[in-house]
Amino acid sequence: MNFFNKANYFILFLILFFSTSKAQDKELWLTYLYGGENSLGSIVSTSLSSDEKSFQLEHQFKQKYNGHIDRLENVQIGNKVYNLFVNYGNFGAGGINEFDIETNQLIICLHFKANNTKIFYSHLFKYQNKLYALKTENDKVDTIVEFDLENQKIIELGNNLQSDIFDIAANDQNIIISSSDKIYSYDIENNTSKLLYTITNGSEIRIQIEDNHIYALNNYQFYKINISTNEVNVSNKFEILNLDINYNIDFIVEDGVIFGQTLFFSNENNTSQYELFTFNLTSNSYQQIKRFERYWNYLPFFRFNNSICYFNDSGINSHDHSFFKYNKENETFELAENSLQSEYIPNYDIIVTDYKMHFISVAHGEFFTYDDRSNSVTKASLLDDGQYKFTNTELIQNKDKVIFFTKDIIKGESYINTLDILTSEHQIIDKLPYPDINNSFHLENDSLIMYIPYSGIYNKGKFILYDLVNKQLKDLYTFSDLEAENNSSKFYKKGDKIYGYSRNKGSTQKPGIFEFDLNRQSLTYIYESDEDNFYPHQFYINSQGNLFYSVSIDNGQKVDFCEYSFGEKKVTKRTIVDEDYKYLTFKEYQDKIIVLYKPNDFTKPSIFRFFNKETWSITKDIIIPDDILIYYQKQFSINEGLLYFCSDNGWIRENNTKFYSLDLSTDLFKIEYEIDKNKGFGYSLSEYRNEIIIKEANDVQFEIPETIHLDKQELIPQISSNRLDDISLFSSNPEIAQIVDNKIRLKNEGEVNITLKQEDSPNQYGTIIYKTLKVENNQDINSINTNFLSINLYPNPTSQSFSIDKNIDSLNIYSTQGTLIKSFVEQPSYNISTLNPGIYIVKAMKNDDVYTGRIVLQ
Repeated sequence: MNFFNKANYFILFLILFFSTSKAQDKELWLTYLYGGENSLGSIVSTSLSSDEKSFQLEHQFKQKYNGHIDRLENVQIGNKVYNLFVNYGNFGAGGINEFDIETNQLIICLHFKANNTKIFYSHLFKYQNKLYALKTENDKVDTIVEFDLENQKIIELGNNLQSDIFDIAANDQNIIISSSDKIYSYDIENNTSKLLYTITNGSEIRIQIEDNHIYALNNYQFYKINISTNEVNVSNKFEILNLDINYNIDFIVEDGVIFGQTLFFSNENNTSQYELFTFNLTSNSYQQIKRFERYWNYLPFFRFNNSICYFNDSGINSHDHSFFKYNKENETFELAENSLQSEYIPNYDIIVTDYKMHFISVAHGEFFTYDDRSNSVTKASLLDDGQYKFTNTELIQNKDKVIFFTKDIIKGESYINTLDILTSEHQIIDKLPYPDINNSFHLENDSLIMYIPYSGIYNKGKFILYDLVNKQLKDLYTFSDLEAENNSSKFYKKGDKIYGYSRNKGSTQKPGIFEFDLNRQSLTYIYESDEDNFYPHQFYINSQGNLFYSVSIDNGQKVDFCEYSFGEKKVTKRTIVDEDYKYLTFKEYQDKIIVLYKPNDFTKPSIFRFFNKETWSITKDIIIPDDILIYYQKQFSINEGLLYFCSDNGWIRENNTKFYSLDLSTDLFKIEYEIDKNKGFGYSLSEYRNEIIIKEANDVQFEIPETIHLDKQELIPQISSNRLDDISLFSSNPEIAQIVDNKIRLKNEGEVNITLKQEDSPNQYGTIIYKTLKVENNQDINSINTNFLSINLYPNPTSQSFSIDKNIDSLNIYSTQGTLIKSFVEQPSYNISTLNPGIYIVKAMKNDDVYTGRIVLQ
């Protein structure tokens, strides 16, 4: 379906990193962005020393908004407004957002599941107060579906449709469908279509319904079709100057004037451009409103407060954001001076209700409401509110906490986050006044040394120190504009010095490596390069204690491997040229340099190439199997003779991403772990730093069942150790399972992580063991009634409510099959009038006591 092929705004950015600790069993941490259902990504961890590689979910980021909104469609039914979102790259995944105008709340009211076929839902529309959309499967089969929100179902109405549907328009009387060259009416009850009009040499017909007429835009002509009489009026053709490839985007009709917008590609300056225009159907005249020389994000015309309006969006880093209203008297658009100027720019859909606009902000990634009467903007209350904007990707471990950063570029703020390894509790501990934190930072004595990159209007590039204990911030050094703008993304600390590099493009300072002295807080260049292409990709301290880095030239087909000697204060360089492969990343290993290459011919496999570190002669190539796709510049890890890396299959080939190991002694590949495509896409692994173990390992056994019934109330885990007194248990969710005296007290159904921790001793490492416990509540009626105290329920039978003769904490209602029907906290009476008549089981809890009884509902 051509419409979706134009959706080129999908960008996927996936990176994985790690952190280690000598006192923890967790040796590898990794993050991946886009985590499937309503998740921007996850942090997971694993132990490389374990025979069975399994990842433990540590934390899941929430989406900054509910998916990629299908920007042209929002549908209002009563006081609810619905729009459609899809997760591109995860075919078939998405859902329906429901926005309540009265309560100002946004929820996901229906979720789609991904499957193995290419399925898209699009063109959300309302017909007689029901929601419908177009389902496209494998780019060729189109089907109208109904979204049954009450029963959480998607009902397929049949596929008696054209296979190249481009647009759908509907009102309470008609459903109109357009294909590449035809316009149909669609009978939804009988699932039949009727041809209304054929456009010769048509292509991607955009349609709208106004009154009793269909308006269609195709190939620079407008068509006005009377639905009752099939009478057709065709406008003159209009021309857009310097237009080479045109995509009709959107238009609306007002008093005989069409307000349209078009995206096109101009060969004149090799850019995508975007134009707003009007077309007067009476005078057959075309008029350009404005042309945007750089396409960022189109925003449709819409009706608001009796005016035709649009937003000018010139990119999130620009201040050229404006709200315009159409003046009918002089037929021009005028800038509306209001609080929407610059700060809040809608992204995708705009929902209009009376004097209010509701929209998702491209800048903030959150839902806002603008009131034209009070000229005010308020933030919507998201029930599934996500506090993450753009997520920094490196993790660092400090004692029992993992530290990571999230950031909001537009607000100019970054957030220091911690994740408790034992309880999986997440906290934002502080806010920093910077739009970005570089992905290279160092932890030393409870302080973080960080680099704040140059970001133009917000700040100069600088080194800062953040005291985690006292939550204090200190500037260490500020770069000049030209230095900071061209600085690297990676820095390394050696003793009291930090080393980095700067291109210094446009500056009188030559590009090269600098040294920053933390004690003196001074910066000097220790190496200068005469090459303009000085732009290293990897940069670290090698086994000889020297700075080792690579410089990729000519799109990766030429690579300089460079080593800076601190003692000799000079750089030795080895240039490698390969016409068949493009350089990605490298790793130093023993007496070898291992380089990951991808082929110029995409049909050929990628390779790991081994170089002798002294002579730089090729010792061998290991061909990566062709079913393992390597596409991006990927980091890989080496630990105890095993090379770890991730494939790109999850994105490029819509399959699960796999975490592989390569045995460097046997050259054999092995799948270590697989990331389900519905849960995320892995990208790359950071280098694993192996710790020297000088203590003895402690033999601790910790066993609990995988699944337990809630009515068990208490679970005593099986623990054995020679230091039982040093052991503590932790629960990731005390609302499900609470730890009391190292016993597990069951509170509610759900899944919870139970963690055993044993502290270090002088001669032994401490131990951390993770177990997952699933608490279920789906027992049969006999198990519900067993071994519990009785309770008096009155009146019994009842037609509406009942009371009990005891003070309780909570109360559950079950069917006679043991299915949980309803839950209450303590109250004077319990209303069950909404249930079907019959016999129900009542289970009440007070502290450790459980009471049961039967209630008859008439």
